[in-house]
Amino acid sequence: QSTWGNRFELHFMRWFVAFFLVALIVLCNGSNSEEELDVNHPDAQMAAEFAVKELQRISNSGIYETLQLKRVLSAKTKASSFHFNYILDIELASPHLVVAPEASKHHIVVMKSINNGKLGLAIDEFPKMKEGDVEDFWLVKRDAHMREREESFAAMERKMMEKYKALEEQGSIATTGSQKSAVESRPLKSEL
Repeated sequence: QSTWGNRFELHFMRWFVAFFLVALIVLCNGSNSEEELDVNHPDAQMAAEFAVKELQRISNSGIYETLQLKRVLSAKTKASSFHFNYILDIELASPHLVVAPEASKHHIVVMKSINNGKLGLAIDEFPKMKEGDVEDFWLVKRDAHMREREESFAAMERKMMEKYKALEEQGSIATTGSQKSAVESRPLKSEL
């Protein structure tokens, strides 16, 4: 069964993979060769932590927010024309991974712009999460959004009723007896 959310995430992942391929092409055009970097080096850890935070941030359903960096398996650096690149193999953990309790292995490139120092991420393949768990996360997110929406509409309605009553008290609005009783007796959505 395919849901809109899953199709959207799949579409987003395809763009991300395309970005990864472009990043690899840029890496291949760089004049410097790759240099080994100790997996415990602060730069390797920084790049890996950035990758996890970025994956958590882009998660539409929220399920990637459960990802954790288990360890850095290998690390290399390479300078290219526009970026300084950290090329890493990492393991990610989450109870919602298809392979859980095992870790998911990924090849990533964290690109640091030479111009402004901003970081970007390319990943070979997104972590595969359990389909039922993704759906559960979507439902929780949807329900929270619906609650926020209803609360927002109820607040707008209360504000409009307060303005209406203030205008009526000032005499700016003339109402007949039946209009007045209809307005006063009408319950707010939040009261239903």
